[in-house]
Formats: sequence, C-alpha cells, structure tokens
Amino acid sequence: MSDRLLYLIRHAPVTLLPDRPAPEWPLTGEGRALAERLAEAPVWRNLELVASSPEAKALNTAEPIAAAAGLTVRIEEELREVRREGTPVVGWEAYKAMVAAFFASPGQSVHGWEPGGVARQRIVSCINRLLAETQGSLALVSHGLILSLYLASLTGLDIPNLEEWAAIPLPAVAIVDPSVGRVVAPFVSVEGFLEGFR
Repeated sequence: MSDRLLYLIRHAPVTLLPDRPAPEWPLTGEGRALAERLAEAPVWRNLELVASSPEAKALNTAEPIAAAAGLTVRIEEELREVRREGTPVVGWEAYKAMVAAFFASPGQSVHGWEPGGVARQRIVSCINRLLAETQGSLALVSHGLILSLYLASLTGLDIPNLEEWAAIPLPAVAIVDPSVGRVVAPFVSVEGFLEGFR
C-alpha cells in the first residue's frame, strides 16, 4: 500500500429539519461527539489537505479533523451531495426506494434530482483534480450518494450497489490508494476505523 492515501469520509448524523434545505441541516449532538471522536485518529497528523463539501453537516464533521491535522478546511463545491431540491423528508424505506430508482437511471433526472451520471462525473473530476494538486494524503468529507458514485467509478461498476450504500455508517471512513486507484479499506464506522490504530 502506498504511503499516500485518500480518506473518504461520510459526514456524522444530522438533525432532519423539514422546513430547511438539506444542505443546511446541522449535526446532532451525537454527530458532533462522533466527529470529535473520529478526529482522535493519529493518522490525521500526516494529512496535506482536508477538503469538505460546503454543506453544514460535512463542514461540521471536517472541522475537528482539520484541527487535529493543524490545517484549515478547504471548501470544495463539487464535493456537495447529489442535488435533491424539493425532496420531502420521508421514512427510510421510501427514501431507499428513491435512491434505488436514482442509481438505476444515471442518465435521467429521477425525482427531479441531479442525474447520477452528471453527479458521478462531477465527483470524479473533483477528486482527480485534488489528487493532481497535492502530493500527500488527503481527507475528503462528503456524502453517501456522491461518495458511492465515486467508488462505483473506481471499481468499474456502472451503478453503485444499493445495499452497500444503505450500510454506510454515519460517520464512516473508506481508504483509497490513489497510486493504483484501488479501495484498500471499505467504509467502516468511527470505532472500526480507530480500532486499526490500537
């Protein structure tokens, strides 16, 4: 495995606020505690860059990691979640069905969402650019749908696996070796990630 690694981080748990757009949703109290816990991993001291989606939940997750690394969070608009304006807050099974339809039709705008193919191209281009601009390890804090699209691209899948997306914890960390474009560790929970340093 390369000394240079790409850490993909899904944000911590959020407070769902039906009267506010999803990008404005903040972390829950538990989410803030989990973000602080994640920042305890010693590996962050070796980072060259911490970049985050502009959405509040991602920024709130990225800030403790950046502080641990002695860095300032770099906001990257292209790390935002798939655009889903106007989507109501629904139960888990209804939302999962919406995501299944979204994954299955990457060339179309399903439910009025940003087309999956467009979102996939956006995240791949963003991460490739960040890798080209840096030489050391990076931590990128983003969201479940968009990171699933990136990993599908990396592993040669036409569409993400719905059950794998559904199983990603909040927060979670996956590790990619950018020198070979390979996932070396799939998404795990905070405790699963920290276990590797004990």
